[in-house]
Amino acid sequence: MKPYDKPEHTPPLADTADTLKHELARCRSELAQARAQAKAMADVFMHLADATFIVERDATIIDANPAACALLGYSREALLHMYPWDFVISASREEILTLTQGLQPGEVATVQRVYRRHDQEQLLIDLRLIRCNLGGRDLIMVSCRDVTARERASEALSRSENHQRQLLDSIPGLVWSAKATGEVEYHNNRWTDYTGLTVEQANGWGWQSAIYPDDLPKLVSQWQTLLATGSAGEGEARLRRHDGVYRWYLFRGVPVRDDAGKLIGWFGMNTDIEDRKWAESLLAAEKRVLEMIAQGMALSDVFAAICLAADEMSADTCSLILDFEAGSRSARSAIAPGFGLTSESVPPPTHWLPPDALLQHICDSKLPVVVGKLAQADLQADQVWRERLLQSGFQACWLSPILSSVGTALGAFVMYSRLAGEPGLQHGKMIEQITHLAAIAIERRCAAEALRAAGQLARGQVEALTHTVDALAIESEPERIAEHVLRTITSQLGALGCSLWRREEDSGLVAFAFAFEHGRIVMPSDPKVGPVSPALRIEDVWPWPEVFRTGKPYLLEDIREDLRFPWRDHVLALGVISILIVPMLVAGEVEGVIGIRFSARRTFSTDETDLAQALANLAMLALQLTRLSVQNRSAAVLAERNRMARDIHDTLAQGFTGVIVQLEAAADASAKALNDEAKAHMLRAAELARDSLKEARRSVQALRPQALQDKTLCEALGSLVHTMTQGTALKAVFSVEGKLASLPAEWEENLLRIGQEVLTNTLRHAQAQQFSVQLAFAPSALKLTLQDDGKGFDARSKHDGFGLLGIRERVTGMGGQVSIHSQAGAGTTIHVTLPYLAAEHSAERTPQ
Repeated sequence: MKPYDKPEHTPPLADTADTLKHELARCRSELAQARAQAKAMADVFMHLADATFIVERDATIIDANPAACALLGYSREALLHMYPWDFVISASREEILTLTQGLQPGEVATVQRVYRRHDQEQLLIDLRLIRCNLGGRDLIMVSCRDVTARERASEALSRSENHQRQLLDSIPGLVWSAKATGEVEYHNNRWTDYTGLTVEQANGWGWQSAIYPDDLPKLVSQWQTLLATGSAGEGEARLRRHDGVYRWYLFRGVPVRDDAGKLIGWFGMNTDIEDRKWAESLLAAEKRVLEMIAQGMALSDVFAAICLAADEMSADTCSLILDFEAGSRSARSAIAPGFGLTSESVPPPTHWLPPDALLQHICDSKLPVVVGKLAQADLQADQVWRERLLQSGFQACWLSPILSSVGTALGAFVMYSRLAGEPGLQHGKMIEQITHLAAIAIERRCAAEALRAAGQLARGQVEALTHTVDALAIESEPERIAEHVLRTITSQLGALGCSLWRREEDSGLVAFAFAFEHGRIVMPSDPKVGPVSPALRIEDVWPWPEVFRTGKPYLLEDIREDLRFPWRDHVLALGVISILIVPMLVAGEVEGVIGIRFSARRTFSTDETDLAQALANLAMLALQLTRLSVQNRSAAVLAERNRMARDIHDTLAQGFTGVIVQLEAAADASAKALNDEAKAHMLRAAELARDSLKEARRSVQALRPQALQDKTLCEALGSLVHTMTQGTALKAVFSVEGKLASLPAEWEENLLRIGQEVLTNTLRHAQAQQFSVQLAFAPSALKLTLQDDGKGFDARSKHDGFGLLGIRERVTGMGGQVSIHSQAGAGTTIHVTLPYLAAEHSAERTPQ
């Protein structure tokens, strides 16, 4: 058929139209379905929990769901204008393009990248990429999942596990863990390093091979009990070290349970208690020995107990204690139960005693001596001693001095060891403690002997103190007290007499004060003694320079020898031969001396010298107390005079001021023909005069002010302000703040007087219009504020009168502070602050 020729048979036009209609309906249906599917896919895409991107193969972002926006902190519009390399910091642009362009249709790829959010936070992301046909386009869907928290948790868990493993290996103990059935499955490095066993050898029940055989049955039984009961527990056993040495350990096991309470395993630790075991044994021995010493048991029994304790703690040794004679290196006794030496009365056999050279060395050096190998020691001069020890199985000898608290050698402690070598650390501690106990025992014996010797000294001091106290209680005159003291000194020391010399504060000369001669007191005014006892410089009379320099007594054994001092002829005529010069101390300084005179040539023991010094100190104390008593009486008189002056000022002077003010007001009223007002002022003036007279009488008798007899401080101050300002031009205000508190009577009286004084000054001098008094009870202090608007004054200048001085004295006496602020034309303000703590001290000082 040629082109454009009509077909032989043409379908009817109506059929063609129907076909097109059906085709059009089908296309519309498919389009609707496609749109619905696209909408559904878009909805799914937008609601995906994972951050998802749709990108071209050239990595152009064509869509991002809300999760992706939230992940990176960008809006969707911002992401559509970005490329992956704008926020991927762990891969370059080329690496990203190689990945997207290299994907095959339907191929899935997974990678991990680091994203940088809009706020610069970095996230670790797992990516899943798939190349697929979306809406007829060849695109790549990228799903992103944030695994930052998971990776951090994983890293933290890994670090925690490593840390725990390091912690277990670094714990200062042997750590292990076991299954619920008891088989050990873990030992830390310290456990295996200590025992020398491998992990394989120790796990399960292999650890039992390191336990001391005698201790194993009990330890296994305790472990089985814990497994049966499921409770924590502990036991003690000796554990073998890698070098074969056994040491005591504490084995402790703790059950491990899951959340349901089911036993899932055990955790345990072994702690070295070897030192504790030694310490317990040593402490028990020390307790026994100290009890024996306290009970006064024989020294040989105490030494025997010490040696037995040492031998029990160290099975390979035998101990010996030597007790030296006082002041020598010869042994008074030797106690060694292991050698059969248990009695002080039995002469010690020389073949067990160390050589004299060794004993002399440790006493002189005060240091231990160790003969680690007897067989090789160069002890030719003591061959018998060494051979006897070697034959008895001893290989070493350790010697330590027993020293007193002042370092004097009292004896020696000797340990003979069947093992060659030096003492270990534990042996060293044991020897140190044992020598200390032996020293205590020996010094106690010496102390008992010294106590008996000091009995006379103590009795003498008590008697002297009694006489001195009695004299202080009875006598008030220094001469009489000095007589009692010097008489006591003469009596206690069996002296012929004594004299007392004191250094003068002004001149520094040493002047004669008193002497006790022929049973009576002699004063400087005595015609026989005074002329030969002038005040002298310290350097003029020997041995004064030495006594004043050292503060120690000095003995003139025989004054008949070539000694010169002004009163020498006088004391020789009394029959004096020896004089003991004893310093009198005040606060560590020599303030005088006492010369104790004897009719025979004398020497003095330390106890006698101490007694003389104690008596001299008592003499000085008595004289000082007498001087202070006189000073206190003078101070009390002065204080009472000041009190009387303040009270008279506060009563009469201030009362007169009130009277004058009322009289002036009465005169002014009379001049104005105001007779009623003038009469009222006169009545108030009379009342003020009577009250002032009463207060003056009460002040003389040191009684409480009348205003406070039946009123509180607040009421008394308010009444005072009202009474003194009534009818005057001064407007006064009194106020109280805070919760009222109980105050000492002394405070109330002083505060009332202060208020009276300030108000009086305001009325007399200030020409004020306003006056206020505020009494504030603060939490920690009482505050009184008095203020006027008068002409003021210069508070820094000197003022005549007793007012301000009296105020300051009263406040200072109460332990408070006062401040006065005033200047010309600006009024005056006075603040008084009294801390409540001062009230407690004031109450303690107030007589009851």
